[in-house]
Amino acid sequence: WDELLELIHSLDPVEIARPGYYRDPDWSVADLVAHLGMWLAEAGIRRRGAPTHVRSWARSALASVETDHGRFWAKQVPAVFAHEIAVTGLLTDVDPGSVAPTFAVDVPGARMITSHVDGPSLADVTDGPEAWTATLARLGELQRVLAADRTALETAGVTAAPIGALAGSVAGLLGDERLT
Repeated sequence: WDELLELIHSLDPVEIARPGYYRDPDWSVADLVAHLGMWLAEAGIRRRGAPTHVRSWARSALASVETDHGRFWAKQVPAVFAHEIAVTGLLTDVDPGSVAPTFAVDVPGARMITSHVDGPSLADVTDGPEAWTATLARLGELQRVLAADRTALETAGVTAAPIGALAGSVAGLLGDERLT
């Protein structure tokens, strides 16, 4: 018992609370920045200063760097979200302008680099609903286009969940006592 208590007291509570990939040595901001430098160098793009670690949180790490070709953003996600990287690449191909243009995509490594896009974030647009309405209409159209190309979605790692299948699952979910 004393040994167990000693072990518990020796553990870092902040480290325990972090998701597993935060403790994974293969997933780090340093690794993301190294790949960013490698990809830029391979393209002959020179950095203008050191990359900046912008943010890390449960679902990703984000860094940016100024270059002789403008700003680039590097994003790393845990492996469980690698499909986000593939979907972003797919969206760049299907509807340029719907996402920041991808510069480099590494789906197995769950990381990508995108070019910077100037302008306000949609979250910063508060003076009228027009931008939100136009964005939602474009997203709806994009969903219709992608729904017609299930192979592209499956290749990108998107799970198929047709509305009929979801509707048929509701009763089972509501009756599952483990979920209450």
